[in-house]
Amino acid sequence: MADELGQTLPQEDEYAKIVTENLLQRKKKKKLITSIVLGVAFALAVVIIILASVPVNLSPACLSTNFETIEFFNPNKTTPSEGKIDKRDDLMNANYDKFVKVFKQSFAEPYIAAIFGGTLGYYQVEEKYTDFSDANIKSKIGSSKYVVLTYAEEKTLTDRNGKTFVSGYTNKGEKLTFKEVYVTVNETNGVIDTNLYFKAIYPSGNEKMVVFTIKANTSKIADAWADFVD
Repeated sequence: MADELGQTLPQEDEYAKIVTENLLQRKKKKKLITSIVLGVAFALAVVIIILASVPVNLSPACLSTNFETIEFFNPNKTTPSEGKIDKRDDLMNANYDKFVKVFKQSFAEPYIAAIFGGTLGYYQVEEKYTDFSDANIKSKIGSSKYVVLTYAEEKTLTDRNGKTFVSGYTNKGEKLTFKEVYVTVNETNGVIDTNLYFKAIYPSGNEKMVVFTIKANTSKIADAWADFVD
């Protein structure tokens, strides 16, 4: 019997050793998988936090903030023009800088919100070769407040992605330029449809209306309106 036990015990010990090693390997594998899952989850959380805090610019690439003048209009007033900021006037530097800050905020949205809200890359263009006259712009804007942004030099009209805008009324390769753009100011808070009326200059020299509809929250400008008008 002793011989039998002597033969049996080593076999049992070997079996137990194999089982133990398998259990240890499974535990190590489980820990590794858990570590990988936690690492991926952490990385995703970091990405989401970054996307939630990093703003994306919703405006066309050509709508830079190096304005020469900024004029504020309220069609509901007897005298629609309520104020004007001129970059060349040193006394207006504070108001100019404040408007630029508010303007940028109006056309910015957290990247992740822009993705899920459908505002990233959203814009529509209306080009009907309509004369850019006071009557036409008033009929388009209606009773909404608006600001007129003027640049010192002509700028090339571009799409949202920065590519030169292709007109349906010019020869291939010809570009449109502009020095003025009218921006509607919404009273309703939120990122909603906002119209930009570009006074487009065609190769012929004619000034026509090109309307970009994008998503923006220009109520921020409305909230600060009193700071900019007389």
